[in-house]
Amino acid sequence: MTNTATLSEGQLRQFTGSDNWYRHGINSAVLYTDGAKFLAGQGSAYWLLDIIAIAQQHDARVAGEEFQVWNLKVHSDSRRFC
Repeated sequence: MTNTATLSEGQLRQFTGSDNWYRHGINSAVLYTDGAKFLAGQGSAYWLLDIIAIAQQHDARVAGEEFQVWNLKVHSDSRRFC
């Protein structure tokens, strides 16, 4: 199945804070914001939240950061991310 969801920069810029926090299902210690929930839902990227939540369980340096900002970079061929 191919993901054709498109998110604009304008849509994502509306999230500069969060009124709500959501607990992740795989790692209940992980909370994420309205913006992350929007990205996951509208961009079909719940897999990304899963990767971040799992990283918390396996890397103490990552888990030790109280607030995290993750950047997703898509390769020019659009098939891989780093």
